[in-house]
This record gives sequence, C-alpha cells and structure tokens, in this order.
Amino acid sequence: MKTIMPQNKPKNKLLNRVFAITFVLIILTWMYDLWTRFGPPAPESFTLGITILIIIVGLLVEAWKPSLDFTFYRGRIWIFMSIILFAVFILNSIYWWITYGLVDWLPYHG
Repeated sequence: MKTIMPQNKPKNKLLNRVFAITFVLIILTWMYDLWTRFGPPAPESFTLGITILIIIVGLLVEAWKPSLDFTFYRGRIWIFMSIILFAVFILNSIYWWITYGLVDWLPYHG
C-alpha cells in the first residue's frame, strides 16, 4: 500500500528548532507590542488568546522534539494543495486590507 506522504524523521533537527523558536519569539514580541500599545486584551478576545497559546505550545513542542520534514514534495497533490493554501492566504490578506486598511489610504477618507 502506497502512502501519500512518508513519515520520515527530520534530517536537520537544528533547522526545525531554529524555525520553531524564531516563530515563538516573533509571536511573543508581537503580543508584547500589542499589549504595550493598546493595553491588556479585552475579555472578548479569549478565543484569540487560546488560539495563540495553542500555537506557541505547538511550536515549543516542535523545538523540544522536532518532527517537521522540510522536504519539497513534487507530487501533483502537494503542488495543488500548496496553490490552494497560497490562494487562501492572498484572498484573506486582500479581504483584510480592503476591510480595514484601504480606507485609510484613500484620499478624503479615514
């Protein structure tokens, strides 16, 4: 039986650890910046805090016990999924830019 993605052990564990620690530091710096600019988060943002906590814990587990494989898979399925994820990212960025950022850039608005 052929598996879609082999479960290989990562070849470069240092790369995984650097990747995980870097993103943890970026997230914590971003949260500290938001806290100092706007004060403590509102109680309504509890779900956002839980989400960020899950991401940080997941990245710290990855730094402790590396499991990511940075191998580039050239199968059609993986290329198709990469294109879909990139398109979702672009569309989401455009939506947020139009909804919250474009008004400040237009003349006579904001």
